[in-house]
Amino acid sequence: LTWWQAQTAWWGRVASLAAGLVETELFGHKRGAFTGAHADRAGALAQASDGTLFLDEIDSLTPELQVKLLLFLDRGFFRPVGAVREERTNARMIFASGRSLRRLVNDGGMRADFYFRLGQGVVADLRPLREKPEEITRHCQLFGIENQVVVGSKLTDFYRTLPWPGNVRQLYGHLSAKKIRSKTRKLDFDCWDEKLLTMSSDLSGIASSEEPLRSMEEVKRHYARQAFQRCRGEITRTARELGVNPKTLKSWLQET
Repeated sequence: LTWWQAQTAWWGRVASLAAGLVETELFGHKRGAFTGAHADRAGALAQASDGTLFLDEIDSLTPELQVKLLLFLDRGFFRPVGAVREERTNARMIFASGRSLRRLVNDGGMRADFYFRLGQGVVADLRPLREKPEEITRHCQLFGIENQVVVGSKLTDFYRTLPWPGNVRQLYGHLSAKKIRSKTRKLDFDCWDEKLLTMSSDLSGIASSEEPLRSMEEVKRHYARQAFQRCRGEITRTARELGVNPKTLKSWLQET
């Protein structure tokens, strides 16, 4: 993630556009530049003048567009599709990618000069949620504030044990689905959360395509054993944290 800070922003997800449309969406076009271009159109660079342009999924740019964007970053000038003259904008740039750009360079998917030009700005490596569980707590709090609900502390603690392969999008999508299904303003653990266990290879070992799926009872017993260890072997405390009867917990722990 590379950015030059500014007050306003225009953003776009590069991968959501057809390859042939990215150039005109980014640089704009002149009337008659191609079939259907009935009028001049300002691109994202022009629209973001005096502000910030945020381009998500920059790793999906074609090598040809990488060259054109590289020239803009070096000179501050760009040429709309079909234009004779260049135009200038002082838009500041934010680029984001969900893949390693260095690996893309090694694999031939990104030009080395474009990669090094991006690296001249401020670079922030945003780690996945599974490596920063404290971020899960913060996002749960933000979701609660934005949606006027309360994400229970026990539920948040449970979320902190999961790897979240889809990161923030998966977390917010899951919470949004829970909110729709909930009859109260407090979100607690329910059967909808149990589905997360089946997607967590770190927690249950069932996400591997080489291993057979486990039953939900096996998943529950596995999680109970983990909770028991986190609670330092205290049956009463573990049962209270999981919201189950101590006898039920003991039966789960005894079954292997």
